[in-house]
Amino acid sequence: MLRCFAILCIWGIVESPFVLSQVPNKTQVEDAGLRELQSGHFRLITDLPLNDEIRLLPQVFEQAIPLWKEYFGLSIDDLNEWRAVGALIQDRSRFVKIGLITSNIPDFKDGFQAGSRLFFVEQPSAYYRRHLMIHEGTHWFMYKLFGGGGPTWYMEGMAELLATHTWDGKALKLGVIPSNSQEVPYWGRVKVIDEQMRSGRAPSLEAIMEYEGSARMEVDIYAWSWAACVFMMNHPDTQVALREVAHSKLDYSKQLNKDLKRKLGDAWPLIRTEWEGFASELGYGYDLHRALPILSKQTMPLGGRSKEIQVRADRGWQATGVSVKVGDKLSVKASGKFTIAKTTAEWISEPQGVTLRYVAGQPIGKLQACIASLPEAGTLQTKAWRPISIGAQSEWKVDQDGELMFRLNDSSSELSDNAGSIRVLVEPK
Repeated sequence: MLRCFAILCIWGIVESPFVLSQVPNKTQVEDAGLRELQSGHFRLITDLPLNDEIRLLPQVFEQAIPLWKEYFGLSIDDLNEWRAVGALIQDRSRFVKIGLITSNIPDFKDGFQAGSRLFFVEQPSAYYRRHLMIHEGTHWFMYKLFGGGGPTWYMEGMAELLATHTWDGKALKLGVIPSNSQEVPYWGRVKVIDEQMRSGRAPSLEAIMEYEGSARMEVDIYAWSWAACVFMMNHPDTQVALREVAHSKLDYSKQLNKDLKRKLGDAWPLIRTEWEGFASELGYGYDLHRALPILSKQTMPLGGRSKEIQVRADRGWQATGVSVKVGDKLSVKASGKFTIAKTTAEWISEPQGVTLRYVAGQPIGKLQACIASLPEAGTLQTKAWRPISIGAQSEWKVDQDGELMFRLNDSSSELSDNAGSIRVLVEPK
């Protein structure tokens, strides 16, 4: 399996702290034995031999322009005068000699953005080379648009979110969740997240928001910053609030964090809980529309009454509105049939699931429960949600406070081929 060892860029620093020499002209580039490619908004200088993939980089960058404009809500004519110069580097010293890399630019490992200059080191895959260019280009775009990039998690997370792309040689799409690791060789973010969730080392959302930038950050900072931005830019509560506080003038401080939490107000504790559910399931092909967990704004205990709940097959964890406490005893009975893993033939399942296939060690389609608990204030770790095996009928004693959640067991990337629902009766014992 391919592993990601790349570390991307330091924060997108504004032009003013750097004394940058004039960009070398075409003659100077050629005299230094370097090569040049150009598109409408992008000039690329490299010391690498040109091949088909490298020749297409300016076209890729040019196609990113309207996608950035659409994402950040710019009109079509706002960027006519914006230009960036990129350096695709194998031997840094050659770019120092022609003055493109000045002495006050740090010794970056893989990439750096200084004003309208983008530096990215040659990578072991064509995908990751493009990814790094788009990542640095996103920093440039946000610098030009907002004057800064915000705190490290937002700046690097947004660059990662938009740089994660598909490219078929003609058309570019930004902001994708890759279907598998083969689509994004040497990217490695999902692997980092999975390993740290399994080992109990995953940072909390608050810990991610406190990240500090440097020229040689660890890859897990990019992984978790990406995950935090994917979550917040797709969560119905945080998406609008984050755009409102971020899509104005930005600096490189943590002021955005304060503004965001103030904007979200009383919703913040629930969002922290939903983050834990999201991080527990995040993987290749994660279905943001169907799998993102959304808790109830208000919950109530059963109070001696039973409650019937419909659980859909084409959704991940689903809120019930039922609050439980440690020591509560519950009885769950489920009935109904639904379609699971529809391919050339439909698999019809009941709440006990289908043993022809297992997901995370349980039959696909089996009814599961979990308790979504509020994280402790100030916690530095994200705790994974713990599925409880239910099937057609079960009784158990609750071991934590929170909201009761249900789902029919399936991968968070394979919910779209399911259909139907079951009835679940929850009773206190």
